[in-house]
Amino acid sequence: MEGKEGKKMTFGRGLRWVLGFLLIGVIVGGSFGIGYTLSRQPRNTDAEGANYMLKDNGYTGNSDQNLLANPLVEENVKTVTENVKDAVVVIITRAQEEVQTVFGQSYVQEYTALGSGVIFREEEDRLYVLTNAHVLEGATEAYLYFDEETTAPVYLVGESVSNDLAVIYVNKADLSEEILNRLKVATLGDSSAVRKGDLAIAIGSPFSQNMAHTTTVGIVTGVDQDFEIEDRVLNVIQTDAALNPGNSGGALFNDQGEVIGINSAGYRSDSTEGLGFAISINKAKEVIEEIFNHGSIEKASIGISSSTFIDEELAKLYRVPSGLFIYQLESGGAAERAGLEMGDVITSINGIALTDENSINDILAALNGGDTVEVEVIRNRDVQNVLTIQVTLDSVSDTNTNLPTQAEENDAAA
Repeated sequence: MEGKEGKKMTFGRGLRWVLGFLLIGVIVGGSFGIGYTLSRQPRNTDAEGANYMLKDNGYTGNSDQNLLANPLVEENVKTVTENVKDAVVVIITRAQEEVQTVFGQSYVQEYTALGSGVIFREEEDRLYVLTNAHVLEGATEAYLYFDEETTAPVYLVGESVSNDLAVIYVNKADLSEEILNRLKVATLGDSSAVRKGDLAIAIGSPFSQNMAHTTTVGIVTGVDQDFEIEDRVLNVIQTDAALNPGNSGGALFNDQGEVIGINSAGYRSDSTEGLGFAISINKAKEVIEEIFNHGSIEKASIGISSSTFIDEELAKLYRVPSGLFIYQLESGGAAERAGLEMGDVITSINGIALTDENSINDILAALNGGDTVEVEVIRNRDVQNVLTIQVTLDSVSDTNTNLPTQAEENDAAA
């Protein structure tokens, strides 16, 4: 989609000829339940962590290391890092996933994953930590790691997968006096005041829990960007401070030691370097408030489990309508109940034309479960007969973790 600075970001797209091949298969009678995802690093706390990365072709870090040649900047980075590093913590999760073999068999594989988080609130008996939702994906257990002998379990307050943010907490009773005295609460800044060229300091735990408080430095290279990742569009700050697997959920600080973003993704390729993305802290504040006010977060769903966008060029090439092509519907979901079918092409919702894969997500983000939308659909490639279908949206949980909640902690203690 078009970023707010006019940049088009389409990370995670498949090759056009592959799309054409699959599309032809569906049109002539076959069906494919496909989607697209960004490749991720293997989950291993001693090697690769829980961060979205596009390719594993190496990453040289930021391209502005010469800014550290300025003694005043160098001293400021040292001061800020020393003041804020103990607000950033290491998060390790345990999870299970079903693995399909080439012979059609499946088995459950257990794994651990690594991420980071930032302490942002303190209460009498708890510390609250902000992190990425994808750090907790599929987790049944998570804990803060301080050293081989010192860990503490964390519990879920709430999360928003669509915004890739989650709030967890740790009980102070599970921490020693020494660690409590060392930990700090970060100050959340104002990302609307961030400008290109501002100093950016990223702190996290790349690759290993033993690399806690790794600090990389760069500048802000873009503000108020729309970054497309998997099936969501995040409002981010772009930076050339190096972000690597395990940095996810850590903090991006300004030169005052204030958190301006939550580090979420890095882009890698043979020809590209210095592209890191942090969710803007102002957006994070909105999500935090909703989590504390409502606990679980819900989002609107139209009930389409697999789809792809056909642009005008492909539509002309394969003589099909342009729009969102439906591969698969959720059984009993909103779209199926309304009469949408596999193979339908959605051209607009509530009069808003769909222009790319994530147009529908942008529209749904402004709606709630229970809202009724008007969907224009082309069926059987009959562009002269556009159907108008009323769809009442579902309300679904915006979570993908099995991490214990406060209520479950209380039940276990009872």
